[in-house]
Amino acid sequence: MSKKMGELTVKHEGKKYRLCLTNRAVGTLQDEYGRDMADLMPPDGGVPHFGAIVRAVELSLQRHHPDEATVEFADDLLGSDRGVFGDLLGVTFPEMKAESSGKKPKAARRKKTT
Repeated sequence: MSKKMGELTVKHEGKKYRLCLTNRAVGTLQDEYGRDMADLMPPDGGVPHFGAIVRAVELSLQRHHPDEATVEFADDLLGSDRGVFGDLLGVTFPEMKAESSGKKPKAARRKKTT
């Protein structure tokens, strides 16, 4: 199966997990934390809402690992690698990653014509 947008493979305690922040999961986060999800990504560089981050990882486990999609496991996963959430956002919203780096996302880049 090919890798989908929003999908990330991580390793935890010797086992691989496929996280997938689906459109439904993003919608759930918007319902719970507001449409712009400002708690997840504070615009002023402030401290994010860690409960919201754990919830995002929990929701991203549901597609491929429904039995492990618990708040406790999501918290353990984040506790062993805090970068998981940033990586998950990067594959889900590549345009945000490009904006923060100053690069245009691939879809928005234009080829130079001569």
